[in-house]
Amino acid sequence: DRLGEDEQEPRLEWAAEYVATSSAPLEEATDGLAHIVRTTAAARVERVSTANTLLLIAYVFISAAVLWWFFRRVIRPLSSTADAFQRVAQGDFGRRLPVEGDDEIASLTASFNRLSGRIHALFELTTRIQRGSDLDDTLRFIAETFPRLMPLDWVGILFEDASGHLRVERAYSPDKPLAEAVHVFPRDGGLLSAALGSTAPLRRALTGTDQESDTDPFASWLRTRGVRDVLLLPVKEQTPQPGLLVFATRTADGYTPEHTELMSNIGLLVSLTFARTVQLAERTRLAAIGEFTTGIVHELRTPLATIALALEYFRNAGLAPSAQRRIELAALEADRMGRLLADIQEYARPLSLDVGTLDLADLVRTTIAEHGDVLDPDAKVVLELGNRRVLTAGDPDRLTQVILNLTRNAVEATPDGGRVRWYAQSDDAWSLLRINNPGPALTPEQRERLFKPFFTTKPGGTGLGLSIVKRIIDAHGGEIEVDSGAQGTEFTLKLPKPTPGKTSGAEPDDLSSVATKV
Repeated sequence: DRLGEDEQEPRLEWAAEYVATSSAPLEEATDGLAHIVRTTAAARVERVSTANTLLLIAYVFISAAVLWWFFRRVIRPLSSTADAFQRVAQGDFGRRLPVEGDDEIASLTASFNRLSGRIHALFELTTRIQRGSDLDDTLRFIAETFPRLMPLDWVGILFEDASGHLRVERAYSPDKPLAEAVHVFPRDGGLLSAALGSTAPLRRALTGTDQESDTDPFASWLRTRGVRDVLLLPVKEQTPQPGLLVFATRTADGYTPEHTELMSNIGLLVSLTFARTVQLAERTRLAAIGEFTTGIVHELRTPLATIALALEYFRNAGLAPSAQRRIELAALEADRMGRLLADIQEYARPLSLDVGTLDLADLVRTTIAEHGDVLDPDAKVVLELGNRRVLTAGDPDRLTQVILNLTRNAVEATPDGGRVRWYAQSDDAWSLLRINNPGPALTPEQRERLFKPFFTTKPGGTGLGLSIVKRIIDAHGGEIEVDSGAQGTEFTLKLPKPTPGKTSGAEPDDLSSVATKV
């Protein structure tokens, strides 16, 4: 404005004059503006610094809180779970952890608790079954332990009897024992037949609309006791007869696929350990029977000897021929009863072995030579033993008993003109003795029952001779095989070879120690 609007004639002096006369206000205005700028900038910097400080404090606090939460909810539970797994791996079964929250870590912890609890329950169960020899006590323990694994209101064991039926041998419930009469059910068809034919646990829901449970005797019997779901576990291995373990609950659809899978996974363990309990119970029962039988034999021998003396007196009393025939018959029966009592006592008596190294061929020669007149009055026995030694680790007295028994049976089974032949040899694994007689072939039923106590094919036989033979061979750790056909019957005895370095009369080796314990 001071220069004017005429561009052709600028008046610069006027501008200079204006600047010279107005410099003081301009400087003052400039300083004021600069001060305002500096003050505003400082205030903004302070606010930014305060905000940054607050943000840093918040970041540190939030980071610490996140780290603490992560440690508390992730690191510590995982560390505790890992430590718990390590303790379980070292045998501390039953270890439990507190479950906090409902996230994946809590789910993992709950799964670990279930796993640990089930392992502990199974460990207790197998330990208890291994120790136990009483079915009632074992079933009661199962009824108390298995609710930790799955629903259980009733547990029972069924065994197949000689007639092919299944009977409820024992039953137990957690609330009260079921003391009721023995119930017998047909095996053919239905739930029991399906379970025995299965290789895995069988689950069946017994609902009100289930037609099968109305027609199946066992299913109907369970329903009358309030059972609505059942799991059946076959027990076939190492038991005297096939059986079933039955787990039942009064809850409809109480057994889920998870329970069925669990039982499938542990079924073999449970059935085998339970079968061992059945074996122990059976052995205990047989031991009691053996002790009782030994006492009975002892009590009968004295009056039987008195009867034999009386019959001998009447035999020499010059009675009538009819009376004499009756006395002879009574004497034969008394003699048979005496042999039976001796065999029963031998079978029931605990078996002990005095094991040493001996030559089987030489033992057969000596036995036949010393007892030939009694065993073979008609010279039917032929020894084809060869010249090689056939060594075994055995008790000579017990094996002599085996040779005598087998020779006597073979001679009695041999028809006139036939020959009983003994053979001895060795293979890579066994020392072998074979005895062959040309008598009639055994039927499959006879071969199956040949070593059963009190089974005999001979008139007047006790039925214990071959049972005693098998018992002695088993105690030596050997085997006995039977082959029967048109050419006759042959028994093969397989006995263990002696340990190198052992001789007759030396300290018993490991085999003899085991056999002596047996």
